[in-house]
Amino acid sequence: MSGPRVTVIMPCYNSEEYVAQTIETVLEQSYRNFHFVAGNDGSTDNTAEILLNYADVITIVEHADRGNYGQAATYNLCLTHVKTEFIAFIDNDDLWHPDKLLKQVEAMDDNPDVGFVYTNGDVIDSNGEVLYPFFDDTHRETNEMGAILLDCYVRTPSAVMVRTSILQSAGNFKEGMIPDQDMWIRIKELTDFHFIDQKMIQYRTHNKQLSNLSNEKMWHDAFKTLHDAMERYPYERSLYRKRCAVIHFRLGKCAVRNRSYLRTLYHFFTAFMSDPLRSILNIKQVLQ
Repeated sequence: MSGPRVTVIMPCYNSEEYVAQTIETVLEQSYRNFHFVAGNDGSTDNTAEILLNYADVITIVEHADRGNYGQAATYNLCLTHVKTEFIAFIDNDDLWHPDKLLKQVEAMDDNPDVGFVYTNGDVIDSNGEVLYPFFDDTHRETNEMGAILLDCYVRTPSAVMVRTSILQSAGNFKEGMIPDQDMWIRIKELTDFHFIDQKMIQYRTHNKQLSNLSNEKMWHDAFKTLHDAMERYPYERSLYRKRCAVIHFRLGKCAVRNRSYLRTLYHFFTAFMSDPLRSILNIKQVLQ
């Protein structure tokens, strides 16, 4: 294939504090054969001005009315500019190791039956201090069908590279929910995953990010993702019950933080009825 082999996609929304640093870690990649597309999702801060500083090396795209339509719509907008063999994603506040793209392209080339490659990394705070590893030493990719549906363990797009043909077969990102979890499940129904157990990313956690601002909504959306998956693919009913338990447990934790104790009781009880053993272990951790 002539031209770039990888398109890097970065959706942006009000990311003035971190986006320049994120862009620099992409531009500093040892693998150079890539095209960089940044989607500005109606930012109201200085994100647009910062992106323009890189206009000679980044394709900047916006919605027709320059509005804010969410991460899924911005992913889909960026995907219309993809003409490469592979796609890599990066959130506008995360960081890459210089060899991240190189390692993933090598893994794709070495494993032609694999359509999805993700890496290990560190979780960092708003100041860039390392908090803990993204995956612990026990993580292995088993390619067991249903594992990604049960635990959604690839928690950031910044760790991911996919074959464009596989993503096109899976379809567009779904709007109105946390889009990456649903997409990874759909991709797993089509191809094997491959895990690179090297710290190739830094995943930033801070109070402004989407997962913190809308945590409870995310877990309610997870029910829709689960129901869609059960209608689309012949997963076992036991997996459905176990995933329901996970979601109710997470909603119970949200209720604890909100001091809504009746809802806490409801969600923890429902989780227990769906998957008693796992729920007891999880609830004990919350209460300790």
